[in-house]
Amino acid sequence: MTDAAGATKLTNNKLSATFAFEATADGDSQNELAKAIKNQGITLNYTSTWDATANTGAGAAVDKYTLTLNGAESSFKVVADSADTDGKTFLINDANGNKIATVTIENSADAATKTNTSVSVSEKITAANAKAAKVAGEEAAYYDRDGNKIAANALDDYFSVAAKSSGWRWPVPLSASRKRF
Repeated sequence: MTDAAGATKLTNNKLSATFAFEATADGDSQNELAKAIKNQGITLNYTSTWDATANTGAGAAVDKYTLTLNGAESSFKVVADSADTDGKTFLINDANGNKIATVTIENSADAATKTNTSVSVSEKITAANAKAAKVAGEEAAYYDRDGNKIAANALDDYFSVAAKSSGWRWPVPLSASRKRF
């Protein structure tokens, strides 16, 4: 996954999903979504059926896509993007209806044909890693290796402070001997 400034593509065998986080979404929501995708993943489904009556009787494939956030349904809601005529774009909203990300599904599976009247592909995908979001104007937050937000009063367990003679200070991770990272 990536921060608010970019998009990330998750790919499996035949289906892939490109996530674009909303720059206006708050960092905590972006981080929670990225953590859910990393830890529990998504399921992409593609179904293509042959409709012999479509296209003035010549027939045509009718494609349908679905996106499911595995284990994160209580925190986020997936809705189809009403502006997308292909049905490949979905919006992920937080519990308050604020858009956190837009997801576009890409497909390399074959569509249904007159002789192969039904095609169905389902793939579960997880992110290999996740980066914390950086949102302008928001206070920085730090996360442990499991993606859990570190409380401000517990930062001493994870970081020390380095300083330069110019007065600048920044956090420095503690050594691995403290077994935090």
